Amino acid sequence: AYKPYQLVGTSPKSNFWLLRTEYSSTESPIEETHWLAAAEFADSVGVDIINSSLGYSKFDDATLSYQYKDLDGKTTLISRAASMAAKKGILVLNSAGNDGGNDLNYLSAPADAFNVLSVGGVDEKRIYSSFSSVGPTADKRIKPDVAALGENVFIPSASNTFYQSNGTSYACPIVTGLVSCLLQSNPTKTNTEIFNAIRLSSSQYYAPDKFLGYGIPDAYLANKILGGDKEYALKKDLILDASVLADNKVHLTLFLHTSQKVTIVIEDTRNLQSPPVFSGTIECKNIGVNRITLEHLKKLPNGIFAVYIHARDGVSSYLLKN
Repeated sequence: AYKPYQLVGTSPKSNFWLLRTEYSSTESPIEETHWLAAAEFADSVGVDIINSSLGYSKFDDATLSYQYKDLDGKTTLISRAASMAAKKGILVLNSAGNDGGNDLNYLSAPADAFNVLSVGGVDEKRIYSSFSSVGPTADKRIKPDVAALGENVFIPSASNTFYQSNGTSYACPIVTGLVSCLLQSNPTKTNTEIFNAIRLSSSQYYAPDKFLGYGIPDAYLANKILGGDKEYALKKDLILDASVLADNKVHLTLFLHTSQKVTIVIEDTRNLQSPPVFSGTIECKNIGVNRITLEHLKKLPNGIFAVYIHARDGVSSYLLKN
């Protein structure tokens, strides 16, 4: 969407192939083969990203319906097709489904597929929408992967007006727009690298659950993780992000060029003469992004804190607001 001052979508001016695979009169497994054919066509014309706001679990012929045990990413035809598209290098995103609270509370295929980013829904307060299907998959993988606004979402109509509606089918395109922007900013990155950056940037990466997965993505942080922000060219060890969590924990996102031990110091900027709020050495095993949660801190008062890491490349600092 691109209508300034009314609605600008998350990826305006993109180029689209619109492929309809749904047969609205009935619900049958034949639609899975339609999806497979559409994915093959998309691959043949060089599509970079697939947004799929579809899900299959129950069919008109109940004997053909899927059970929870089938949501393992490798049983249903459509999930195998989605995984194959991902293996070809396409960034595949799928809505988690709108079965939250129903008999089949779990996400539907192909949201269970491997290497597919599945998107659940939240409201404007960033709280889980009760209709959004939940995970995990039958083989206990975290799903949905992330979440976005799926409740009271502004939608453009065919008559060029706008209305509000609910569904993970609206949350998924919002994240797909984010993926499009990240791909444009980081054109050499693979689908795996982009999806990993999105998960790493998300609000509850440190404690994923069955409702929102890794949480709500942070576009700016994801871009920094990928190296698309020139200010953060990732040429040295540095702090990408810092935040205060519930229970007075501090969460840090670091980028390190080698696995190493780093010394972390947190100081209260209002009284730099006082002892540090935290000082300690942490072993970081990942080359690249490391997520660290500092626990057992004294309750932090409201204010600005200076966070320093002493790493092999030198000292990196970050201002943390509580």
